[in-house]
Amino acid sequence: MENRREMIQWLRRVAGAGRKNSLFPKEAGAKSFTLPKSMGAKAFEVMGVPLEKPGLHIVELESRVLGPSLLGQNRSLYVPTAALVTNLAAHLKRGKDSSLVWVTALDTGQAVENATVFVTDCNGNDIWTWKTNENGMVYIPKDLTESPGSCKFPVKEDSYFDSPQLGALRDIDQGYFVFVETSDDMTFLHSSWDEGIETWRYQLPEAPYRSRNIIAYTVLNRSLLRAGETVHMKHVIRKHTIAGFSGIDEKEIPVSVVVQHQGSEQWQAFPLKWDKNGAAETIWKIPANAKLGNYLTALFQKPADQLSDEDIGSLSERFGDE
Repeated sequence: MENRREMIQWLRRVAGAGRKNSLFPKEAGAKSFTLPKSMGAKAFEVMGVPLEKPGLHIVELESRVLGPSLLGQNRSLYVPTAALVTNLAAHLKRGKDSSLVWVTALDTGQAVENATVFVTDCNGNDIWTWKTNENGMVYIPKDLTESPGSCKFPVKEDSYFDSPQLGALRDIDQGYFVFVETSDDMTFLHSSWDEGIETWRYQLPEAPYRSRNIIAYTVLNRSLLRAGETVHMKHVIRKHTIAGFSGIDEKEIPVSVVVQHQGSEQWQAFPLKWDKNGAAETIWKIPANAKLGNYLTALFQKPADQLSDEDIGSLSERFGDE
C-alpha cells in the first residue's frame, strides 16, 4: 500500500470496523491464510503472521468460535488490525512557531538523510513536504499544535472506536499525519501518538490547554485597600515566540478588564486602551459599599459593555486564586 490517502482510508476502515463483517468481502488483492495450531486446538500460544515486504498491512482475523460466544449468533467474529513493517522511525516535535521531524533507522539508530517527509492533515492533504538533512531532520516553520479540522468517518455500531482496545487509531479523525519515504522503505506517525513519551513523564514544562502563548500581567499600585479608595492598575501584554517576546496582533489583544469579588462573584468591567508598547492603565474607584475580601482581575477580548455572567463565570475556578 503506497498511496498516502489510501493508507489513511484503510486506517479509518480499521478504526470504524464492526465485529460482524469482514473488511475484505470483495477486496482485490486480499490474501487469506490459516494460522497453524502447533500446540493443539485448545492451547494458548503466540503466533506470528508473516508479512513479506515493508509498508502498511491490514490484517484481519476470523474466529468461528468467538462469534457465538461474544456475538450471541452463529456467525464468525472478525478482528482487524493494521501492521506497519519498516526499518524507519519518524519523530515529531510540535511547537507554536515551528515544528521538527527527524528520522532514524531502527536497526542502527542512525539519522536517515535525504528521506522525503510529507506532513498532511487527517484527510491526507499535503501541508508541508521536504527532505531530511544530514542529521535526518526537517525544520517546519509552521504551527502544528492545533488540529487543522475534523475528519469524521463512518463507525459501525459494534466497532471498537472510542474504546481502549482501539489504541493508536482513537484520534485519527483530527490532527496531522507525518509520512516518510525512502527509495525502498516508508513509515508514518500521527500527531496524537505520545503514549509513554508524554511531557509530564519527564518533568518538562507544558503550555496550558489551548494556550496561544500570550502572557499578560496586571500590576497594582498597592494590593491592600479600603472601600472608597482608588486603585491604579497597569496591564502589560506580550506574545512569547521562538525569538523571545513580541507585540500582540490587534485581533488577539483583550479589550476589557474584569474585577470580580472572589466570594460573591460580583464583578465590574472596564474598557482597555493599549499604547504602542503593549501597556494599558485602569483606574478603579472602589465603591463605598464594596464587599470585603479578595478580588481577582482578568482580561477579555469581548467589550466591557457586552460581557455577561456567562462570559465571566467564576474567575477563581477558571484561573485559580492568584
